[in-house]
Amino acid sequence: MIAPPLPPHSRMSLILPALCFALPLALAQGSMMGVFFGLCLIPPLHPWFIGMLPWLFGMPIGFALTGGVCSLRTTRHTSDETISQKRGRLSGFLTGLFSSLLGLCALVLLFVWYTNWWIPTLSDQPFPGCVLHVTPLSCMSPQLGARWSLIAVVPSVFGAFLLGNIFFVFFASQSGALIGRLRARQALERRFKEERGILVIEADRRR
Repeated sequence: MIAPPLPPHSRMSLILPALCFALPLALAQGSMMGVFFGLCLIPPLHPWFIGMLPWLFGMPIGFALTGGVCSLRTTRHTSDETISQKRGRLSGFLTGLFSSLLGLCALVLLFVWYTNWWIPTLSDQPFPGCVLHVTPLSCMSPQLGARWSLIAVVPSVFGAFLLGNIFFVFFASQSGALIGRLRARQALERRFKEERGILVIEADRRR
């Protein structure tokens, strides 16, 4: 029995689901990076790595799950395994890419908020009882100290974000490809069972 022709797909059928699934993931990533950013600026600096752990371990899982779920949406009418795998990989890649770009925008907005609204609320007077000869930074005001810490914090935060999201997008694309391939196999098995059932019914009628 000849397989029915595959329905045509437009670019919007891939882009729109990817955007819908990428938005909540980007908000989650932006909030996690905001906590990480804040812990880097607030002394003492040793707890900053604690704020990175939820993002470091949670985002790969989130990207993989979101890419797979988006692939379920974009490959539901595709029964060819190769085409379904390619569409799933592309939809997962787009989901991860859009989420990374939206997360980067959220991170930039957080940086603007820290520099223009949060840092000016800090005291511009040094801590009482500071000893200048211990270290030149011991008598630095909290506001000035936060501004100087941006020099070290911004490159590390943005570098970790960009490097991490390269791997996150890869996880999303691979998850989409896997789900697309499994979805096509399931559709083929279901179609074979239906065809086998039709043949059995026709054989019973002939008897």
